[in-house]
Amino acid sequence: MDVKVLLIVGQGAAERSESLGGTPIPLLDILGASVLERVISRLERLGVTGVSVITMAEQSAAGSRGNFRPNLQWVQAERAQLWRAAAHTFSEYCADGTDLILAIRLGNYVEIDYEEFVQSHLDQKGRVTVARRPDGEFLDAVIINGGRRNEGMYLLRNMLREFRTPCKWHTVFGYVQPLLSAADIRLLAVDAFLGRNSIRPIGTEVRPGVWIGEGARVHRNARVLAPAFIGARSKVRAAAVVTRGSVLEHHCEVDCGTVVENSTMLPYAYLGAGLDLSHSVLIGENLHNIPRAITVEIRDARLIRSVSRNAASRTFASAFELAAYLPRTLAHSVQRSFSDRDANGGRIESTPAALNATDQVSEPANPEASDTWVSARRYGNE
Repeated sequence: MDVKVLLIVGQGAAERSESLGGTPIPLLDILGASVLERVISRLERLGVTGVSVITMAEQSAAGSRGNFRPNLQWVQAERAQLWRAAAHTFSEYCADGTDLILAIRLGNYVEIDYEEFVQSHLDQKGRVTVARRPDGEFLDAVIINGGRRNEGMYLLRNMLREFRTPCKWHTVFGYVQPLLSAADIRLLAVDAFLGRNSIRPIGTEVRPGVWIGEGARVHRNARVLAPAFIGARSKVRAAAVVTRGSVLEHHCEVDCGTVVENSTMLPYAYLGAGLDLSHSVLIGENLHNIPRAITVEIRDARLIRSVSRNAASRTFASAFELAAYLPRTLAHSVQRSFSDRDANGGRIESTPAALNATDQVSEPANPEASDTWVSARRYGNE
């Protein structure tokens, strides 16, 4: 049986953002692979003969691995022409004599047993079969007989929401997660860590609950607490802490002494030294705070920035950073050596007896507020 698939990545009937940093959420990496890649992998087990992706984005934006089948057709269309392009591709499938066509809009991450879905369609002998949840909610996944061109064209032009004739239903009991905002990205990753869905990190589980991707580097003085994921070719520098279900996708950098707690850093993100990133999603220069549901753009490259996507540029930047670090460290050592000597050339002992009155730590102005005057970080290399 000839079965082909239309995967539509874009807005549905409702006005919802479904994107982050200008990239549709289904194309963003989640634990090493995008939702689009994971759905295609599930469809390949069904034995489909062709897959077409209809989207406004370029193929270069689709996940990190580029793990797509060779005969994948990528159709880029303007926002207003998205569904018209899907209908045109459907018409081409019908002209090729395709038996069944699956049309799926990736507005949700849905774990459908596609073999069971197709068998249900064949058993019911319908023209169109629609997937829905037990409560009746549509899941934007339909199977259309290839010989029913008019049925499919009408359905696609109405964004999978109106039917030309009565259709059959298939109830899906699997995991369903909307893909609307940064909060949904975090929830999908946390549910994966907890085993609530079938998403598995792309990497090696170096110890229980900690996955490291290919080529990732974690400094020996850094701490990674389970559950956590460090993506391919990411860097975690000295004294940094990654904890509480945090995710670093590929080519991320966490600088010295920084804490990443219950957060996600999307690909090519840099986080500066001595910072705390908590309950957020970082993409480029944009920081999405989940509890407050706000987005902040930060232009200070010392805090956050995008890492170059060009491998040669990254290598040159690392070499330049190392070349600048060595003279700076040497100069600091020389300066410190001179500053530690008195007027007669003797070395000043750094003991409590050598401290004078001006060196003592001052007392808080309000003794009753002393518990809030001094604070300690919750994480570190104790």
